[in-house]
Amino acid sequence: MVSFSSRLRLCRQMFRGLNAKIKVKNLEKRLGGVGWTFRLVKYLVKKYPQNQFYLVMGSDAHAERKKWRKFEEIESLVHLIVFPRGPKSSIPNISSTEIRQRIQKGKNQ
Repeated sequence: MVSFSSRLRLCRQMFRGLNAKIKVKNLEKRLGGVGWTFRLVKYLVKKYPQNQFYLVMGSDAHAERKKWRKFEEIESLVHLIVFPRGPKSSIPNISSTEIRQRIQKGKNQ
């Protein structure tokens, strides 16, 4: 897996200049560096109770949700937005795992 600092840098580059309301934070690191989504969701909901949160994921990740740590808790705290994946989808059929593997191999396509 790509290091936390590399992922943080890539995210900041990607969102730079898009919208002043979008902020890329290092909360994962502040929460111990373990990338469990439920920990992050729980923290955000507690810290910002006035906000509504959405978890955006592909249908492939949603199909694997039983393997996630405390997914039922995540569903109780945020709204899910599930995008279709696959050949009939307008969204490119590539997973985050594939993207990380391509980055590690120095491929950009």
